[in-house]
Amino acid sequence: MFPTLHLGHAGTDRHFNSRRTFRAKVLDVSDATSSVAIPQQSAVASSSQTASGGHVQVNRNNNARNNAKESVYSASTSRNKVHNPKSGRDKWAEGDTTIMPLPFPQWVSAFKWVDKDPARVKMGLVDTGYCFPEPALIVTPVLPEWRKLYCANWLAAQPLWISRVDHHPPSPLPVPQTWCDFLNTIPSALLAANMTTKSAWEKLVAKTLFGQALVHLQGNTWTTQGDVSWRNQRIAITTLEDPPAHLMCCILWEIYELGFCYELLDLDRAMVPGLWTEAPTERTELLYSNFPGESGLVMWQEDMPTTEQGMWAAPATAYPFLESWHKLLSAWPEAPSHLRSPIVQESFSPVVQLDILSSACMFYVQTFFDLFGRPPIVPHRVPM
Repeated sequence: MFPTLHLGHAGTDRHFNSRRTFRAKVLDVSDATSSVAIPQQSAVASSSQTASGGHVQVNRNNNARNNAKESVYSASTSRNKVHNPKSGRDKWAEGDTTIMPLPFPQWVSAFKWVDKDPARVKMGLVDTGYCFPEPALIVTPVLPEWRKLYCANWLAAQPLWISRVDHHPPSPLPVPQTWCDFLNTIPSALLAANMTTKSAWEKLVAKTLFGQALVHLQGNTWTTQGDVSWRNQRIAITTLEDPPAHLMCCILWEIYELGFCYELLDLDRAMVPGLWTEAPTERTELLYSNFPGESGLVMWQEDMPTTEQGMWAAPATAYPFLESWHKLLSAWPEAPSHLRSPIVQESFSPVVQLDILSSACMFYVQTFFDLFGRPPIVPHRVPM
């Protein structure tokens, strides 16, 4: 008695259909990026299709799509430029600690002492885009209304985007400007946009990359009366203009964790491709064992921790996670000799833990920069 919403394997589409309200789910096989489409369109979008001379609007939109595709290609060719810390925000520096979670000193030290010589960067070996937005981007807007938009868009898109990255990540990955174009987008405005403007082309690039299902999320998400779900709690969008400091800190902490998890995956695949070809299951299990919980890298399914976890926890708890990370890094070319020797559990202590963390963080940051030409997204302290 009800229409079929999804047929096929588990993945992004099934995940979307299991989380959205029934009225927002309609099968649309014409969209290659997602089987979800919203039946209602804005009045402006609908009228542009029925008004006289509608074929001119269609041709204009087609031209805009072509221009957007060209923009995607041009962005992918320029994405491998080495990060210049003198242009714009210094990505090697920590943000406002009154809003953002506190850093671990080992990462701060590694960021300070890493060799940032552009000549070190091996161009073209990895996609230097971002699986997840830079945490600082979420709190960059000064105006409360824009900060609310950025934060609401991220929280609304977060579950579906994580599922997409986990199952079939986009290629190329979004660059910071594309993340910005998506996070400051109001879907109804996107549908009604004048596609002849440069700004509209940039929006179309974001729409093409993130897919219809992410851009056309449930319409009332962006209204002042709407709310979003995050870690089993409902958050009224109106409160995001001036969100509680602890809530904002927790949201940013999660983005740091997500960025680190998936960047570690990408970097490991680039450093030891043979191991991923010869024994993918064993390498995947080793990677997953770096993190607590049983959700693989999809750590957003876990409860928000209240104390430090994984390799950053107390020595008795941290040992197996630090041993996994130690084992993972030891297989990388040019790994320091002290990272190639196994950790003796009987002599494991807070001093040994800090020493290994310091060495591993420095090696990780330098290795990451040598391939990506930018600083990595790294874990931060759990907000208390």
